[in-house]
Order: sequence, then structure tokens, then C-alpha cells
Amino acid sequence: MLVILARWTNAGTVGTFALALAITAPITIFFNMQLRAVIATDHAGAHTFIDYLRTRLLTSAAALTVTAICAASVRPKASTVCVILLVALSKAAESVTDIIHGHWQLLERMEAVGKSLVIRGILTLAMFASAVIIAQDLLVAVVTLLAGSVGVLLFYDCRRIRSSGVVRTILHSLKHASTPGSARSLVRRTFPLGVAATLISLNTAIPRYFIEAHRGSRELGIFAALSYFVVAGNMVISAIGQCVLPRLARLYTRIHWMEFRRTVATLIWAGMGLGVFTMLVSLTFSRQLLSIYGPDYVSASKIFLLLMAVGSLGYVLSIFNFTLNAIGSYTIQSLLFAAVSVLLVICCQIAVPRHGALGAAASLLIAGCFQAAASAVILLHDTRTVRRGQ
Repeated sequence: MLVILARWTNAGTVGTFALALAITAPITIFFNMQLRAVIATDHAGAHTFIDYLRTRLLTSAAALTVTAICAASVRPKASTVCVILLVALSKAAESVTDIIHGHWQLLERMEAVGKSLVIRGILTLAMFASAVIIAQDLLVAVVTLLAGSVGVLLFYDCRRIRSSGVVRTILHSLKHASTPGSARSLVRRTFPLGVAATLISLNTAIPRYFIEAHRGSRELGIFAALSYFVVAGNMVISAIGQCVLPRLARLYTRIHWMEFRRTVATLIWAGMGLGVFTMLVSLTFSRQLLSIYGPDYVSASKIFLLLMAVGSLGYVLSIFNFTLNAIGSYTIQSLLFAAVSVLLVICCQIAVPRHGALGAAASLLIAGCFQAAASAVILLHDTRTVRRGQ
């Protein structure tokens, strides 16, 4: 989508879309509270699928409300506000799909998750690209993005999971605004996860806020477009992590330490290997890769290489995050990511006014190194503590 926008519009339009994502992503992720990770590891059946779905519907409604308030308080142009709200609605639909995927993940029906993602990816990209090329209007393109997300939810995900029961639950939850006891219990349990996930998303968005404030939407658009090269690798690591998460939780709960350590080590080595491969490709083919976006982006090779280094480190960080979720280290993650956010703000405050997007990329790399070291220490401490207590 970023490639399509960069090719058929201008960097300012890319910057507007990036701003909408930067505003909606932290809010949506906070209210999602990583319920998918919780349902995927709920082997004891502490809550039913309907409990998780009802909770997700209520928190998604809250996310939309907060996004609308934030969009109004920022006071951008009316068209930008519309883009922000439409992106928020699209993310709300994806949030409902996400909880269905978590249920399939618990049952280890990953083929159903894969098919859903493939259909949504192809459909939304095709509709988005058609709208941009034909209308060359971001607002129209975001409407098609919303239509694609809702369409896959209704006509694939709900049908695969007995649509009648899901639809009844959705209608019931919309009619009754009071939060059920099960939803309150889930919110209390997953609140630290929501904070941690929000801080992860916020750490991605913080440099964009500084670039927008000090350098404008054009440089933000270039920075955002280059950042999305990392997404391909993140999708691979995320897919691996989502598949292994239930297994890690079982091994940890049943005290199979040797297999647990072997699985975590394998995942970390896989993340490091993907990172090394990514950097080699980036160093060798940087100009060719940047030419995908157009000539305006080729000159930003230094920013690109720094961002790819951040992404390579991020693959290992994702493995640490999945593992900490599997062992139930929820609260400490909130404190860790809060410390990372503070460090990132300090670095951006120093570097972005002077060096722009290059300073933002360097700030992300410094914060990522700190997070990797701290995550490793936390994981070792928590597992050793549990083993001593056995």
C-alpha cells in the first residue's frame, strides 16, 4: 500500500496515511490488550470464546471513541480526520478477526488463520490499489480498505466459525452496554499486556511524531515508506511466533525445561539469521530496493540502512516478547517498554531536530539495543526463579 501511494501520489499523502496509522495503532493495540495471546494459551479453559469475543467488541468500541477524541484534539484538516476515523474502523474490524484467529490458534488450526490473512491481504491490496490509481484520492482508498476488512470478517471468518452464533453475540453485545463479569475479569488480567503492547506500538510512532513536528509530512512520508521494508521480515517472525506460542506455554506450564529452552534458542537463532540475511540484502541492493518507491526515495539510503538494522534487531525482540507472553511475564513488560519509551523520547528530542529522519532511525536503534539486553535479563531471571521454586 505504501508503494502504491508513493508511486501514484506524493510524499505528503504518504505522510498523511502514516500519521493516521501512528494515531490509530497505539490506541487500537492498547484496547486489544493482546487478548489473542491470552486465548491462544488458555489451555485450562478459564474463559469461553464468547467471553473473549464479547470483551473484544466492547474494547473495540472504546478504542473508536478514544480515537475520535484524539483526532478532534489534534485538529488536522477535515479530510485527515476522516482518514484517521476510517483507518480506526478498519482496525476495529481486524480486531474482531484477530480474536477469531486466536481461537483457531488455540486449536492449532493455523491453516484457517493463513487462508484468512491471504484473502484479506490480496483483497484489501487490490481494492486499495485500484482506488489510488483510478481516483488518486487517499480518502477513497481508505474506504476500500475498510470495505475489504469488513468483507473478509463477515464472509469468511464468521462463516468459518459458525456465523449464526457469532452474529448473535455481536448483536447482543451492541445492545447491552454493560460490561459482563467475565469481560471485567479479562480486562483486569490483560491490562498489563495492553500497556506493554501499546508502548511497543508507541515506540514505533514516537519518531514519526517528532519528524512531523520538526520536518513536516514530506520527510515523514519518506521515513514511513522506508520503515515498511521491515514489515516483510516481521510478518515471517510473527507467523512463527504465533504458531509456537501455544507450544511454549504448554512446555512452560508442564515444566519441560529442556525442550522449552531448546525451542526458545531455536527461535532466537532463526531471528538472528533472518536479521543477518536482511542486512546483507539491504547493503547489496539498497538502491534497487528504494527505486520501488521512486527517485525521491533513492537518496535516503543511509536512513534505509539504519532502519533495516533496527528491523533486524526487532526480529529477535519479537521472539523475546512472544516468550515472555508464553511464561506470563505481563507486568514487567509494561515497565520495560515504559523505560524504552522514555529513552526513545530523549534520543528523538536530541537527534531529530538536528538530523531529521536519520536521527529518528538512530534513536530507534539505540532504544532497540537497550530493549534486547533488558529482555534477555528478564527472561533469564524469570525462568531461573521458577525453576528454583520447583
